[in-house]
Amino acid sequence: MPYGITKDSHDTRLSYEQIKVFCSTLRKKLTLDGGFFTFLNFAALNDWNRGLYSAGFRTIRFGSWIKTNGYVKPCPYPTNALEHFVFTTRKSNRGECILPFYLSGQSQKLKSHETSIVSYRKPVSLMRTIILNHTNVGDVVADGFCGSGSTGVAALLDDRTVLLNDIDSLKIDGIINNLKHYQNYSGHKPKEDFLIKERRGKPAQSMDEVIERQAHKTGEKTDRRKTVKTESNAAAKETAKAQEEVATNVAKKSNKKRTNRGFTVEQKAKILEVIVHHNYTERMDWTSYSAKVQESLGRKREVNRTLLARTSKAIARSAAPKGVTLQIPDSSSNNILNQKFLNLTAGKKLLK
Repeated sequence: MPYGITKDSHDTRLSYEQIKVFCSTLRKKLTLDGGFFTFLNFAALNDWNRGLYSAGFRTIRFGSWIKTNGYVKPCPYPTNALEHFVFTTRKSNRGECILPFYLSGQSQKLKSHETSIVSYRKPVSLMRTIILNHTNVGDVVADGFCGSGSTGVAALLDDRTVLLNDIDSLKIDGIINNLKHYQNYSGHKPKEDFLIKERRGKPAQSMDEVIERQAHKTGEKTDRRKTVKTESNAAAKETAKAQEEVATNVAKKSNKKRTNRGFTVEQKAKILEVIVHHNYTERMDWTSYSAKVQESLGRKREVNRTLLARTSKAIARSAAPKGVTLQIPDSSSNNILNQKFLNLTAGKKLLK
């Protein structure tokens, strides 16, 4: 798709409305197992996501082509050594899983039949990898912006039918010439590390192994320190289970929450006796009242102040008949401290 970053008349980025029309038409034209893959400007990713979804596509995958030999100024591409792509299909590909990026150089030497190279051409090895991941033998691979014809060459090398087009008529002769000599590109092998498991015929490699292998191939320096082999899956699961049990036991001991379940009917009756004593026999402050309740209930620890105050008020309201108002001591912190001060200073004089 046009990137919209050069002065060429045909390099005009599509608007969101144009993308919606394109996606709607694409869904009508694609076969049930057909797919669509295109490189695009990173600034258009959101528009394409919205456009494809509005057209009814539900399998939408975005990714990046990371160029292992990217230049400092990779004009006309807007991000250094990086291009983005989108893939969609009408069928559900939930069972297939491939890395969301491809590693590849961005240039290749001219072949014996080539006299000039088209700017910004895609490497044949990269295109072979993409075609193998998203098509089957005998499928039709169509490229409406074929440029140098790398997509067609890659498709022919992997036994696909080719349908190509380009807006620049001056490139047609070069495209035809490359297609005639497509076997000259047979040395450009697919990036096997990036093929889905069914395509490569051997177990998938981890992402770290893929990156390290690609770095060695391109001559980049890598960390050559010995890597520590991780435990097998079974051993790792056992270790994780044991650690989880230990953590659970520690949490139970250290973070055990005390819950206040309230008082039974018998306990409330004893609290009522203390309330009646406070109202009809002897006035008490909160400290004395709380101690009396603790003694009455036969508890060794002090009763929770908030719970006792709330329960005492409820008992006083419900037990007293009409016209009788039962009082309970003030449980506020200020009142308790004030009463404590009065008890401590009773009969004493302030020193001068």
